[in-house]
Parts: sequence; C-alpha cells; structure tokens
Amino acid sequence: MGQEGGASGRGRCVGRLAQAPREEGPSSGGQFGHPGTVAAGMADSAETRKLVYLVTGGCGFLGEHVVRMLLQREPRLYELRVFDLHLGPWLEELKTGPVQVTAIQGDVTQAHEVAAAVAGAHVVIHTAGLVDVFGRASPETIYEVNVQGTKNVIEACVQTGTRFLVYTSSMEVVGPNIKGHPFYRGNEDTPYEAIHRHPYPCSKAQAERLVLEANGRKVHGGLSLVTCALRPTGIYGEGHQIMRDFYHQGLRLGGRLFRAIPASVEHSRVYVGNVAWMHVLVAQELEQRAALMGGQVYFCYDESPYKSYEDFNMEFLGPCGLRLVDTRLLVPYWLLMLLATLNALLQWLLRPLLLYAPLLNPYTLAVANTTFTVSTDKAQRHFGYKPLFSWEDSRTRTIRWVQAVEGSAP
Repeated sequence: MGQEGGASGRGRCVGRLAQAPREEGPSSGGQFGHPGTVAAGMADSAETRKLVYLVTGGCGFLGEHVVRMLLQREPRLYELRVFDLHLGPWLEELKTGPVQVTAIQGDVTQAHEVAAAVAGAHVVIHTAGLVDVFGRASPETIYEVNVQGTKNVIEACVQTGTRFLVYTSSMEVVGPNIKGHPFYRGNEDTPYEAIHRHPYPCSKAQAERLVLEANGRKVHGGLSLVTCALRPTGIYGEGHQIMRDFYHQGLRLGGRLFRAIPASVEHSRVYVGNVAWMHVLVAQELEQRAALMGGQVYFCYDESPYKSYEDFNMEFLGPCGLRLVDTRLLVPYWLLMLLATLNALLQWLLRPLLLYAPLLNPYTLAVANTTFTVSTDKAQRHFGYKPLFSWEDSRTRTIRWVQAVEGSAP
C-alpha cells in the first residue's frame, strides 16, 4: 500500500457504476500460457502447466489468507509472488515448500515497481488497497493507493502481457449510501442508488470501474485482458484489526460493550477464508470462462448469519468474556449523530497537530445503522463457488484467534 499523497479524492461520488456485460453461456477463454504468447494452443494441459501468480497487498489481512489459500488449493502453482509495502516475517516459513515464494517489497503507487513485479506473471490478484473509514489517512493518500495503484496494475498487465486480473473491490462500492437506504437480500442486479461522499467508497468505486472497463483491452502479444471484481461484504476472521480493537475496547470498559444500534439492523458478514477461496476459484476459472466472467462483478459472501454489527461481533467476543449491555435505554440516534459530527469536527481541527481517528464518525454510523444484506447465487452459477468453511468452522476459528490475542497489548 502506498504512503505518498496524490491527486485529490475529495468530493461527492455520485453516478452509475460500470455495467458488467450480459451473462452468456460458458466458453473457452484461451489458454493461460506464458503472458504475451500468441500460440496459446501450444501450451501444456491445465493439469501440467506451471503458473506464476502475483498477489498485491499479499501481507495484508486478506492478502495473507489469499497467499496461503493459493499454496493449498492451486496445484499448478510454480511461483507465488507476494508484493507489499511491508513484508511479513511469516513469509520466511513459506519459502521452504515446493512452490517458489518470492517476496517483493514495493509500492502500488510506483508504476515501475508494479511493472517489474507483474512481468512474467500469468495471473494478478490485486488485493492491495487502503481501507480507511476512520480518517487515519488523507483523501489524497486514499485516492493515490486505491485508484492510481489500480491504474498502475492494469497498465502493467497491458505492457507485460499478463492476461488475467482479479480485483478485490468492496460492497461499499454499492452502499450503504449516505441516505441510509436499506439493501435487503440484494444481488448484483438489485437497483440501488450508490451515493457516497466518503473518500474510501468513492475510491473503491472508481477503481472497480477502471478494472471492469479494462476487460478486453489488448495486452502485449495481442491477446485480451480478462478482468473480474469481487465485492466482499464485511470481512471477519483471524487477523481482523477492527475485531481486535473492539475486544481491547471492551476490556478497557470492564468486559462490557454497550449497544448503540438496534438489533433489527442487519448486515452480511463473510469469513476471510471464504473470501480468499473465492479469489482463488475465480483465478482458476477465469481462463476457461472468460466470455462469461470477464468484466463481471460478484458479491463475496458465505453462510454467516445476518445480524447487526454488534450482535455479530458478540458471536466471537462473548465466548472470550465480553458482554453486550443491552438495556432499554438505547442511545438515541440523534445523540449518536451529534457525537459522530463532533468527532469529525475534532478530527478536522486536530489534524495539523495530531491524529484523532475515533471509531464513530458520520460515515461509520451510517454504515452500522443501515441494513445491508446480500443474497445471491451468481458466483455459484458462473464458476461453482460454494463456501469452503461452514459458519460453525468460521466462528470457531475466529474465537480461537481472539482468545490467542487476549493477552496482547491494545
């Protein structure tokens, strides 16, 4: 993820999202082969070919899970390149296996670094991005990483002949919008007014549009670029920083968290292992189903129950000793909005002096207080997606992780 500021990402982000092409029957999209190879039909069979994958943001929360999933579930993998601004020490343990794991320290905002990492790769899974809804980064930095960084990845694929690009988008490309309109059991075709002012969803919407519009561009060697975007709902699981923050906040409050949002406000959540699995499955199927999947978007979901953010988090924090104080004296919404607005004002006033990034601001309040649930089988119909981890397994794994960080410092 980049650190340098760039073009402004301020302003109101309103308008239609890039339109995915109409669904068609499955058809062959050519061969993976070496990037830029015109004689694709001369490539070895899918069972024997050795592929080179690049994962940008490979040391992030989702990126690490994608890296490990590829090593477990992609038998054709020859080399796995992990590109990130900050490389994790856990990469060393992966370098002793049968797959060549190449750690590349680099910044997606630097076009030449991205191009060097992409060169020779068959597939790019672009998870790198700056996820910031709390105001820790400037709008310029968010734009530079999420939009310019994605432009750099696309151009690197075109210049080097890499044909397959899988992009990690977000449900926040769609909503919840600033008007608080509910999205109840929606799918990729459900009409919804996507209106944003916050830099993060604006940047993800712009980046997703770039990826979808790049589908079909000619790459070096004469073949076409095939792109696809995944929109995870709220991700949870091992390594989730916000879950860790809520846990430590509860400890500071004597083991209590206080309900601020009605339990009737439901959200879709998805386990990080299933998000990683969908990325790998898309990357594997994008070749043979290019005509069907190219330029498409898919909500990324699983069997996790629809609940409010607070009730869902308590599925993991409750067994770790925290309790949700659910009194009838629910904090009035107007008071929450007042506090959120004051936090935003304080953040703006203090920014020249210090970083003030509270969990509650107008954007996070709107997201938490608006029902947004996904129910779709498009991923199953197009490329056979089914969750790899059940809800029970996902819950158990997450609880064990929270318990493991119990003694760590906030």
